Amino acid sequence: IGTFVGNPWTFPFIWWAGFTFGRVMFSFFGFEGAAQLPDHVTLSVILELIRTDFYSLFMPWMLGGYILAALSVPVYYIPFYIFVKTAKAARIKARHLRKEEKREEKRREKMERQKALGNGEPAVKEESGESVK
Repeated sequence: IGTFVGNPWTFPFIWWAGFTFGRVMFSFFGFEGAAQLPDHVTLSVILELIRTDFYSLFMPWMLGGYILAALSVPVYYIPFYIFVKTAKAARIKARHLRKEEKREEKRREKMERQKALGNGEPAVKEESGESVK
């Protein structure tokens, strides 16, 4: 999620979701020791928690972050895989069409040069097979 929607406005929400989900998972499996965030969280509160009880903050955050990442991979990977595959196919098709257009333009130019020479076909000497202009 962080790479797709990560910016300074969304990181705090992603971190909060990871920590909260990790804390829920800790309590679900009966582990004690997950930090309880106060109702009013400030940077100084977080820094104090990190300084005094790092693992009670970090472990639920890490667990929740990994689980949320694993759950979000299919949600984002599959649509982006389809998008990239479609974009590549469109690019290949466009390249092929450009090549075809160039070939067609060269063919038209060749026909116009031949018409300008006269009868529409290059004159060929019978014995040598060389074109005459």
